[in-house]
Parts: sequence; C-alpha cells; structure tokens
Amino acid sequence: MNPIRSTSDLWGRIWFAEGSAHALGLLRAAYGIYWLLPWLSWAPHVDLYFSGQGMHLPFYPPPEDGIRSIEDLFGWLNQGVSPWTARMLYAGTAVLMVLVTLGLFTRTVLILFLCSFLYHYYLYLHMFGTSFHRLLIILHVLLILSPCGKAFSMDAWRAKRNGKPFKEIWPLWTQRIICFHIIMLYFGTGLHKVSSPAWENGDAVKMGLQSAWGSPVGYWLLSLP
Repeated sequence: MNPIRSTSDLWGRIWFAEGSAHALGLLRAAYGIYWLLPWLSWAPHVDLYFSGQGMHLPFYPPPEDGIRSIEDLFGWLNQGVSPWTARMLYAGTAVLMVLVTLGLFTRTVLILFLCSFLYHYYLYLHMFGTSFHRLLIILHVLLILSPCGKAFSMDAWRAKRNGKPFKEIWPLWTQRIICFHIIMLYFGTGLHKVSSPAWENGDAVKMGLQSAWGSPVGYWLLSLP
C-alpha cells in the first residue's frame, strides 16, 4: 500500500468527512444554555456591570484624538452608556441567547450574538478577560460556519413543516476543528502542569484557592493540616 496515498486518504476522512449535524445541533443548544443561565443571574446588577455609572473598566480606553486604530474603535464603542441603554443591550443579548438555544434564524442570530458578546467582552475586563472566554470566541466563530442550525432546531422544524426538510448529510470540518482545538487546549494545559514546579509542589493549587476566585470551601481546605 502506498503510504502517501494512505496518509492522504486518512487526512480526507478526518477533515473532509460528511455526516449528520446532530452533534453540532446539540452543541449549539448547550452553548446557548451555557450563556443564558449566568446571564440571567446578572439581571439585578446590569447597571453595576454594564453601564457607565457602574464599575466601568473597558479593555481599551476611549480615544482622545479620534479613531486611528482598531483599539481606538473598540475604545469608542465601549464608552460608558446610560443604565437604560445597558438594560436594553442586556435584554437584547438575552433574547439572542434564547434564539441560539432554540436554533431559530441560527446563523444570523449567532452573528448578532457574537457582536454583542464582543461588545460586553471588551466593556468589562474583569468579567470576561479569561482564557476560556477566548476559547469560546473561537468556538462561536466555528458554530457560525457550521451547519449547527440544521438539526435539533426551530429552523429544521420550520423547513420540514414547509415541505422542504434539510438534507441529512453535511460537511463536518468545523466539528473536526472544534475537537482538535479542545484536544490541543487540554494537551497544552496538561503538558504545562506536568513540567511546572508550581503544580508539582502544590503552589498553583494553593494560590488558586486563596486568590480573588477563592471561596469559603477553598479557605476551609487551606486550613486543613
């Protein structure tokens, strides 16, 4: 057997395979629920978190001499807004999360949700500026490009009801990239923990338990002999 041909065939089966969009549909619904639950818990604190009268700490400061770079553009977009405007943006984003979960107008809603997500991401650095949020941005873009709205969605139900059901087989390259990205994330994290003295002697865990993310349970664990 030709090894080059075998490698080429394997590459094609991995990255250019076709199949059901069910897994992507479930991922889309789970992604919407993942965002919706904490988002609703922030409802009593919208003015504090997202308005100019609260803890306004944008990633980029407002430009002083006009918009001359992408950073200036983000700084201009993330200027403090009134509490009323912050509530409208918050409520609109919650509606988008519900629509993502249901899979209604999926691709359009995902694009709008990404715009809102990036706005809030750069608006309040301490709430969203973490590594897994950057992972979610990449996942979000891949969901936009994927057929995640073709299964377990209102879009699929509407298409079937109108007598034009979606096809069963779709390209799954976006699903493969999502899997590969998660594998590399955990592989890199595991490699760092194996080679880091701070993880070997427990200092990393100790610092995490007593850091700004500490909890009563964490402090209790630290108090144990």
